[in-house]
Amino acid sequence: MKKLIVPLEIKLRILRNKLVEKKQYNAWLKKGKPIPPPHLVKQNLLKSYKDKYKLNILIETGTYLGDMVYAQKNNFNSIYSIEIQSFLYEAAKRRFKNLLLISLQISNSI
Repeated sequence: MKKLIVPLEIKLRILRNKLVEKKQYNAWLKKGKPIPPPHLVKQNLLKSYKDKYKLNILIETGTYLGDMVYAQKNNFNSIYSIEIQSFLYEAAKRRFKNLLLISLQISNSI
């Protein structure tokens, strides 16, 4: 298997995002865990459910920018995400075009 070479700019962006998430998490804890929790808490909760219930598939409604899909891409064998807004769907489609485990749908989730 060919190793993916990640440009330095992307590595720095990922590191910056992780630092921002950690800062948001710490601020949330300091404030007494108000609702809604930061994205990192939601990511960790999904991962814990996946492990606890031995889940391999994630189905999400409301793709938005695809941050949850991206955060879970290494945790699930298949991810399905449904977005109602065409411009958000198209942006997510471009973002995940090379990830075969991610299936995006443009539809109403009901």
